[in-house]
Amino acid sequence: MKSLLTAGEENLLRNPETFYGIKDLDVGFEKKPFHTNSVFEVTNLELNFNYKPFFSKFKEIYKSTDDILKTPLYLSKSKLYSTCLILIHGFKSKNKKIYIQLAERFCKKGISAVVYTLPFHFERYLNDSKVNVILNKPDFSATIELFRQTVIELRILINIIKSYGYEKVGCLGFSFGGYCCSLLACFEKDLDFSIPMGSKGDFNSLINLKSNKKNTISTEKDFSFNKYLSEDYIKLICPINYKPIIDKKNILFIQGLFDHRAPFKDIEKLRKAWNYPPVIWYPCEHSTFFLFNRLTLILAANFIEKLS
Repeated sequence: MKSLLTAGEENLLRNPETFYGIKDLDVGFEKKPFHTNSVFEVTNLELNFNYKPFFSKFKEIYKSTDDILKTPLYLSKSKLYSTCLILIHGFKSKNKKIYIQLAERFCKKGISAVVYTLPFHFERYLNDSKVNVILNKPDFSATIELFRQTVIELRILINIIKSYGYEKVGCLGFSFGGYCCSLLACFEKDLDFSIPMGSKGDFNSLINLKSNKKNTISTEKDFSFNKYLSEDYIKLICPINYKPIIDKKNILFIQGLFDHRAPFKDIEKLRKAWNYPPVIWYPCEHSTFFLFNRLTLILAANFIEKLS
């Protein structure tokens, strides 16, 4: 059966380094301070570059967007330009304020933080039916596109933050954001540490085309699965297929023991493939994850402070 992908798309899908590559991108950014208090200073970063979608069918959608990523950088005054943490929310997250609160709490512990917004979420949401097909009526090619754009943007953001003089830059992400943390650990040499939360390494077990069992996403309900996208293509967004380029001691998994989207055995499969980075287990499920409790903050901050 003939593929619906172009020759260029077929080639890029088989070359992860190029697929997530940022070489030769023309990136512009500005830094605008707008708020100060006794603990931290908030600076707004405006990142502007012409993202070119991987799938040709999305090119018209992206032509209609004028998307400038505006992301707040919370500068810790106690340890300015030492360590910066990028916070990444989950797919279709409903509340950004909790990430802002988390950034402020990390600042109080001497760790600067960036609150990154996924494409088409929160202030980047556009009330346009053609554009929001990526969120509101996704097929799996749209999911792959979202992963690619997010990882590329985060790689650029890491490079920009490093240019300010930060010694260590890392990421902490929940669910979809956790997947991206794991992918960054495999592709971005300037990433110093990664904290995936409520995520795993293999997307295939979430998308079981032949099973109606619980613990899998119903592809008929949640995705219009493109039959021309083989499992080999899905592997492109699965961290388990790559090896991290940062030390395993600089990776910390924070997971739920009863998380149906990231089951215990799947997490252990990824950790085995990565030579067992450390993990913290919570007695919770995906939707009840202890993402913002005091213990999580303390454990993550202690992990970051002890990095060599």
